[in-house]
Amino acid sequence: IRDALKTPSEWALAKLVLQFTSVIKQFLAPGELSPHKICGYLYDLSTAVSAFCRDCKVIGSEEMEGRVMLCAATVKVMRKCMHLLGITPLERI
Repeated sequence: IRDALKTPSEWALAKLVLQFTSVIKQFLAPGELSPHKICGYLYDLSTAVSAFCRDCKVIGSEEMEGRVMLCAATVKVMRKCMHLLGITPLERI
């Protein structure tokens, strides 16, 4: 993984994606549903995605395969968070 992630924005996004399980555990803690934690996580994730898109070329880059996988993982995590909040994510804008 260390060789695949070259820019700070790639690292920041990957770290946030990997935090998904701990965020969900906090959300589902016994006796405490905390939707604000998922909302904050989604906000941080979307900010990291924005920085990643600004800093990293995906299609046609040498790192395309790893970056596409990072994008796919991010989409999957964001969709799961939205579903937990009762939000139906858009397929396209």
